[in-house]
Amino acid sequence: MSVNSKLNDVVVRIGGEGGEGVMSAGEILTYSAARSSYRVFTFRTFPAEIKGGLAMYQLRVSPNDIYSMGDKLNILMAFNQEAFDNYASALADDGVLFYDPAECKPPENFTKKKYEVPLKELAMSAGTHLAKNMVATGFLTAVLGIPPEKSEYQIVDKFKRKGEKILEQNLTAFRSGIEYANRYLDELSRFRLGEPKKRENRVILSGNQAIGFGAIAAGCKVAVGYPITPASPILEFLARYLPRFGGKVIQNEDEISALATCVGASYAGVKVMTPTSGPGLALMTELVTYASMAELPVVIVDVQRAGPSTGMPSKTEQTDLYHAVFGGPGEAPRIVIAPANVSDCFYETIRAFNLAEEYQMPVILLSDQVLAYQTEAIPKPDINSVKIVNRIEPDYEHQNDSYLRYKITETGLAPIAIPGHPGFEYIAPGLEHNERGNPNYTPKVHTEMQKKRFKKLETLIQVLENEDSDYYKVDGAKILIVSWGSTYGAIREAIAKAEMDGIKVSHYHPRILNPLPRKKIKEIIQSYDKVIVVEQNYHGQFANILRTFVDYNPIKVNNYGGVPFTSEEIYNKIIEVSK
Repeated sequence: MSVNSKLNDVVVRIGGEGGEGVMSAGEILTYSAARSSYRVFTFRTFPAEIKGGLAMYQLRVSPNDIYSMGDKLNILMAFNQEAFDNYASALADDGVLFYDPAECKPPENFTKKKYEVPLKELAMSAGTHLAKNMVATGFLTAVLGIPPEKSEYQIVDKFKRKGEKILEQNLTAFRSGIEYANRYLDELSRFRLGEPKKRENRVILSGNQAIGFGAIAAGCKVAVGYPITPASPILEFLARYLPRFGGKVIQNEDEISALATCVGASYAGVKVMTPTSGPGLALMTELVTYASMAELPVVIVDVQRAGPSTGMPSKTEQTDLYHAVFGGPGEAPRIVIAPANVSDCFYETIRAFNLAEEYQMPVILLSDQVLAYQTEAIPKPDINSVKIVNRIEPDYEHQNDSYLRYKITETGLAPIAIPGHPGFEYIAPGLEHNERGNPNYTPKVHTEMQKKRFKKLETLIQVLENEDSDYYKVDGAKILIVSWGSTYGAIREAIAKAEMDGIKVSHYHPRILNPLPRKKIKEIIQSYDKVIVVEQNYHGQFANILRTFVDYNPIKVNNYGGVPFTSEEIYNKIIEVSK
């Protein structure tokens, strides 16, 4: 691409030390662009330490629809040398480096276009070195052509609580960044975004926020958790908003007690949720199986991060699938769902609550670090069109001395009585039990009750066999990509690019990962010559799960470095496989 050709899709990365305001600069640009009707897609990584270490915020912005974080960088704003050293190699050949000469000195052999932006000097002129991020925000606002009043609105909203002096310093720094950029605008005109289409009725949300809103819309009344990256923002969001809808938020002493509290609240008749990440889910494991044995609805949100153990708390992976599907003592049925994007985070959270209530078991919602902080302007959800499911209860008007909480039925489902109704008392033990709930250890009862519990999954499978919403079928395609979770956007962009080259590719991206509609998946997979399974883990966990009931040889594409796939990586694999 010529260095003079105009772009209409710009990938910007801001890098610096944790505590320098990298995230604040990125968030202000994101919200300003989204409120100007541009499409935005974000990705961020930050150190696990409270302060210090390398932090990065990536923003892709375009007047057109976009679905992934992009490939090569068009712009790198380096606050310091470490940011340059780590991210300069990601610049496109025609990309541009902006750097603070007080903190960064590119080597003489760096041949790409570069501009000095004296962030620290301009910030000091505004009254504080802490405002260097606002200088960068102003500079990039001008370069991209984002209306400055949109950014100023965000700055006022962010700093007004800190006092007039601090607010004025940040606004002054922002304006000095715009003024400094003006001298280069002719040279940098190709980065100036085109006029966006007006998009009405949109809301700007991160994945974590969308999950919180979804929980509220689904009727969640109790949310309990223990802080853990990258799931903490869900609990913080709910702490702010759930009480306005009659709900309660509790921070417990650990993840074990958090899920125990949720199970108790579910027994009392309310909808419950606990957000966590992989290490927290590990601690919850026995209680997950207890909720399954007691047949109590509970939603567990696992915002996956890179492991094992403490791992890389602020990096992403899809490595908890085995644990979510199979983890725990004994064989305990549960449902596992994975949203694909921010909008999905809202709707699939509602679906998680609906399925938990309908099928009376734990539902694990598998998000990840990418989705957690990914921020988009999504269509405003139509709450009135959302179906809300509540658990079935017995007819309390007619007292029934023979009420059997765990009655064996054709579907495996039986009404759940809420405590306080005479004649409908029952216990919900973790011990094996009979239909009334009384402990019973005989082989006959255990066999019957295990069949009953798993019958609920078989009932759900029959529903899933008739759904086609997760399958993007292309007539004449010989290649199928199978994927799950946050890989969706990069894959769809790669498929679109391949189609422009005359290569047809179908895509199957199920949201429900357990149980799976085995018959349908087998028919889909066996319809293609080559099947690529894209995952962010080492083993290819989903590919291996599929092999338990489909005889196929998957072409595994695995990424486990802590950062998401780019569409270019997947496109290159399509080209390789198509030969």
